[in-house]
Amino acid sequence: MEKPTFPLISIYNEEVLELMQSEEGYSNATAFGLIKQKDNNVAFDNKGVKWNYLYKAAKFKNDFITRLLTNTIYNPKLKVTLEWRKIGNYNIAELKEAINRCVDKDDDIVTQFAEGETIKEAVNSSDSFIEITKVLKKYVFEVIEEELWLEMDKE
Repeated sequence: MEKPTFPLISIYNEEVLELMQSEEGYSNATAFGLIKQKDNNVAFDNKGVKWNYLYKAAKFKNDFITRLLTNTIYNPKLKVTLEWRKIGNYNIAELKEAINRCVDKDDDIVTQFAEGETIKEAVNSSDSFIEITKVLKKYVFEVIEEELWLEMDKE
């Protein structure tokens, strides 16, 4: 099975922005998460390839009883693997647009430390996948608050 080159910029269920450093952190999921996942998860790799992915669990059945129990009293964690499907190539403008949509839909997760417009402006001025990952680390995923405060004070 063909797999992407990490790191990846992932958009889960069309709105959750994530920076995936490797597959290692994605080996468990809840039954509820497996039931609610959609087939539109997209990941962009640093080689210009766009991927679709789904979480798969060998011992999971999405049937009535499982859905009933998961939504009421029993939501177990399951061992999962990521199933990858190559969609095709992307250009940097498509990646920027996808990230900007996530920022616009955000409910104070991505924009916890910086305003959406600040993040979008920095993403839009980036020229490469690597630059975009640096922006996302700075403003979203590996935030050093003191540095952001100093930056805001200069403006």
